[in-house]
Amino acid sequence: MTGDFTQEFFWLVSTLGDCDRAIIILSVEGYSNKEIAGILDLTATNVSTRLNRVKQKLKDRYHNEQQ
Repeated sequence: MTGDFTQEFFWLVSTLGDCDRAIIILSVEGYSNKEIAGILDLTATNVSTRLNRVKQKLKDRYHNEQQ
């Protein structure tokens, strides 16, 4: 990642709610959905669903910022 993209990524992540931010950060750090679920007291299915939604939300926000 380039410096500008990295800064933009961290800014976008900072706009997320606490749980979504924790899920994306733990995922980027290499934790599995099962491990994240254990840490956050969620089900692995819930983590997977939320992670997919968060990724889409970040993509949408990134593309909106680029326009």
